[in-house]
Formats: sequence, C-alpha cells, structure tokens
Amino acid sequence: MSQKKIVIVNYGFPPNPGIGGRRWAKLAKGLAEKGYKIDVISCEFLKGDTSPWTKETIREGIQLHSLPVKYPNWIRKPGSGFFAGLKYRLAVNYIKLFEKGTVFDPTVFWQSQFSKLLLKLCDSDSNLIITGAPFNLMYYGALLKKEGKINPNLIVDFRDPWIGAANYGMANLNASRSNEELKKYLLVCEHSDYVLSPNEALTQELFEIDYSNKNHSIKFKTLTHFFDAEDVVKPAKNEPNNKEILLLYGGTLYDGTKQHLESLKQDLEELKIEDEGTYNRLKIEIYTPEHNYRDIFNAHENVFFSKPIGKQIFEKAQKATGILLFYADRNKDYPTSKIFDFLPYKKPFIVFSNGGEVTSYLKEKKWAVSRSDYSGLKQVLHECSINSESTFDFSNFDSFGLMHKVEELERWFR
Repeated sequence: MSQKKIVIVNYGFPPNPGIGGRRWAKLAKGLAEKGYKIDVISCEFLKGDTSPWTKETIREGIQLHSLPVKYPNWIRKPGSGFFAGLKYRLAVNYIKLFEKGTVFDPTVFWQSQFSKLLLKLCDSDSNLIITGAPFNLMYYGALLKKEGKINPNLIVDFRDPWIGAANYGMANLNASRSNEELKKYLLVCEHSDYVLSPNEALTQELFEIDYSNKNHSIKFKTLTHFFDAEDVVKPAKNEPNNKEILLLYGGTLYDGTKQHLESLKQDLEELKIEDEGTYNRLKIEIYTPEHNYRDIFNAHENVFFSKPIGKQIFEKAQKATGILLFYADRNKDYPTSKIFDFLPYKKPFIVFSNGGEVTSYLKEKKWAVSRSDYSGLKQVLHECSINSESTFDFSNFDSFGLMHKVEELERWFR
C-alpha cells in the first residue's frame, strides 16, 4: 500500500475524555493497522480522567500533536457566586470583541497556532480530516485551502449539527452572529472535497443548508458509526439467570429525556399492578453520570443508577434482555455510537422517543421496538424475550464493523 499522508484534526482526541474522541480514535487505529501514518492534532490534555480509548491510540503509525487550550477558564469552568458570574460575563464580552460568530466555540483563539501546525503537516498529497464540533477548526482549515496556502484532500466530518445546533451557544445567537456562522459553514462546504456525517438524516440536513449550490451534492456522504470487534466481550462461562429480566442503559441522559424516564416509571407502576411476578423479576440498570434522575424511581427498588463502567457494560449486555434508549426531541433523528457498540450482542433495543429517524431506522433494521407501539411494558418484554426470534433480525450487522468503515473511508482518499 502506498504511504498516503493523513492528518486528523479532532479537538477531543484521547487522552482527552468524552465521547467526542471515540469516532476518530477508532478510525485512526483502524487506519494505522492498515499501514497508514497519521498525524493527529488535538487540544492538550490538562488533568482528570482520561479517555477509555487512550491505549488504542498509543501505537506505531499515530503521532499526536497537542495544542494549548487557550479558552478562558472563567467560561470553561464557571464557579458559583457573584464574582464568578462577573468573571464569566467579562470573559464572554471580551471574546465578543474579536469573534463575530458564537463565543462558545472553544477554538476561537486557535487560528494562529492551528494554521501554523497545519502548514507544517499538510501538503498537496495529504488527506486532511477535520471533525467537529468544535466547528471553527473546519473553518480555519477550509480558509487555508481557499487562500491557496494548502491544497489537501479536505474531508470534514460532522459528528453533530452546526447551523441550528442547540449547543455551543448556537441557539441563542442574534441574526448577525447566526449569519456569520452560516458564512463559515458555506465556505467549509465550498472548499471541502467531502462532507461526512454519521447518519443519513444529518447528511441530508447538512446538504439542505447548502442547497443554493446543487453542484456540491456529490460531496455529502454518510459514514455511519460502528462497533470495534476487538471490544466485543467473549460469552460468559456462567449460565445466564433465566429468571431475571435485565434492561440496561449506558450513557448520558441528555436534557429532554426526563419525559421518557417518567414514562418508564409509569410503566413500572402499571406492571406492578398488572403482573407482580414479572415486575419482581425485572431489574433495570442505568449507568450514567446523571444521577439527578434517580429520584424519579424512588418507589422502585429494582431500578439501579451507577456511574459509567466503561467497557464492562458489554459484560452486562451479554446477560441483558434488552437495551434501553432514551432520545430527547432534539436528538431523535441522530443515531448515537452506543447503538453500534451494542450490536454484536444481538440484544433488542427498546426505544423511548417521540418518533424520529432513529426509531424508524432501528425498526426498519429489525433491531428495536418502540415503546410507543405497545400498550404496556409487559407486552414490550414479551416481544424482547418470548417473541425475539420472530421480531428481531441481527444477521445484518457485520457491515457496521470498524474495518468495514475504514474501507469506506479509503474510497474518499486522494
């Protein structure tokens, strides 16, 4: 294989914690296994917990270049009280003097140091991959290409929506600052060779924002999330407890999911009255940082909240009857990476959502049931256990493996 040059820009790349580094840490690992040499640009790791994917990126073929954060601590880690609030407002107003778009992109002061490093690492033979959020990194890279300072094969990867997003202060921008972000986005689309996203709904959304230039349609591609075969836990030697019904959830509980947790509580109350035997066999384990929702289930001792347990959750998945998914309205069209991490265990997903593309996609694949399609939790549990072979089909999941996605990515390389 020819030694194609690859530069990956991922602000939260490991050892930085958080799910934002998972997608390209895995893809970088897969590319390195195929013999590519990869330079990665990320923000420096400060302190605290490290990413669970750090070890996978410490390998031959991956060279990490970390840049100082430079974003004010007064905003990154706001304290409480009058003086903390005063410092926060001062920092926000200071950034507004220099930044015409959102002030909550943590790379607003990165352009100079980032551009210098890109000029050093990139040439006309390079495949430059920039993933966002944060999105200014895409803009800085596309601007260098527009100015003719670099001419790589530029691939931008949207893990999240940009225009119209609920985070990074995008939802509260005035007309002038919103228009500035739109101009950045359109410049990125114009000067990118490919625009990727992890799902068809977001890909279509990104294209429609750029609808004024139909010639760009060929640039927009979907590279779905995936599972890594090396993460799959081998079957446990102990026989599963067939008397226990285990429902499992792992991950963040975003704003807007409370309504679904309340629905689950109501389901449990009705199940206890309707079929106390099934209720007593049922156990729900929720592994999340958001323990503030625990009080919803105070009346139900069979619901357990714990902090995230990393890859150990897959050992739990082997014994589970089903995997719970809770989607806030703003996220209901965007499948998360956890879906694909759980696929190899062939456990049905139970989706709590007000419709959306995710529910439709999972039902079409025959990987899930929607809670709203059934009269009660008892019927859902019956589908996931007694009728599972006729309701679900996991024979089609192999194409969502990491190395299959690496091969898809290679098709867009120069």
